Amino acid sequence: MKVPAKNRVLSALIKGKNLTPDQISTKFGVTNPSAMVSRLRGEGYAIYLNTRTKRSGEKVSHYRLGTPSVSMLEKWAARGVTPQTV
Repeated sequence: MKVPAKNRVLSALIKGKNLTPDQISTKFGVTNPSAMVSRLRGEGYAIYLNTRTKRSGEKVSHYRLGTPSVSMLEKWAARGVTPQTV
């Protein structure tokens, strides 16, 4: 049985990998990476999008799993979402 893409993306993030939206699409077959990440955030995972600029001027964004901010915790509490710890 094939493991759902959501579980495979989450597993990669838990292992400490930083994933670009293109990587999520290509490696995991996700057509809308931002929707996938939004769903995981809604389940209580603190996923951040970091953007950096390469020397060439090209901007590169990647998702990473981190520690929830106070703001995130407050939003989750208001919606009754339990923060997920890994």
